[in-house]
Amino acid sequence: MYLFVDGLDVVARSDSRMAGLDPRQLLRPGGPLYPTDMPRKVDVAAEAQPEPEPDRLTIRVRPSKRRD
Repeated sequence: MYLFVDGLDVVARSDSRMAGLDPRQLLRPGGPLYPTDMPRKVDVAAEAQPEPEPDRLTIRVRPSKRRD
């Protein structure tokens, strides 16, 4: 999976051992990246070959300030 933020692939740039989580899981209605009013932390990638616990790429998601 590719996850682009401001035109950069966050997963690829974070760690070459990481694999992005399923977009259907992340972007589904009510899913971790679905827009809400509350800030939260979301795992978007995990180590492809975990031993014994996978490393994770976690991002903080928060609403942006509106530009009028």
